[in-house]
Amino acid sequence: MKMNTLQKFAIDLQKIAGLPCWAVIAGKGTGTRVSLQIGAKVKRGKPARNPHLSGAAREFTGEYCLFIMDCSWRLDAEKEVLCSSRSSSNLDGSEMLIGLRKIIGEQIVEVRVTPPAHDLVLYFRNGCTLHLFVDGVDKNEGCDNYVFFAKETNYVVKSKGLVAEEK
Repeated sequence: MKMNTLQKFAIDLQKIAGLPCWAVIAGKGTGTRVSLQIGAKVKRGKPARNPHLSGAAREFTGEYCLFIMDCSWRLDAEKEVLCSSRSSSNLDGSEMLIGLRKIIGEQIVEVRVTPPAHDLVLYFRNGCTLHLFVDGVDKNEGCDNYVFFAKETNYVVKSKGLVAEEK
């Protein structure tokens, strides 16, 4: 039986459980957009030139990547909210960057995706929880809420939670 896109998406997302998030790309020039590099480090064909990236992020990309584009998100610790898509992000000591550093090097222990919008929650070993809220729902906007880059397929969670495959 052939699997549909939603089934493949759910299976591929579960593959990041147990893997570390070794880099987070966010800050000046990215706005609310955040990229999590997950799993093994894969050598880039050509190093990235962005001086704001760590040495590892310039040389490598993640085996998996979660790119948060146009949806709201929030990072919680066990007893506090660390930061969100509305937090300041332009300076090295900004609330967003300080909060996101808490998940660098941390293992993802659980992944939950909730239909129908495909909100996503990542649970980390240190007790942090990253919530993605698919709130881009206007079909006319053509909004991409988040993209999950798996090994062979990229899954784009679009307006109203529609999941599309891009190879």
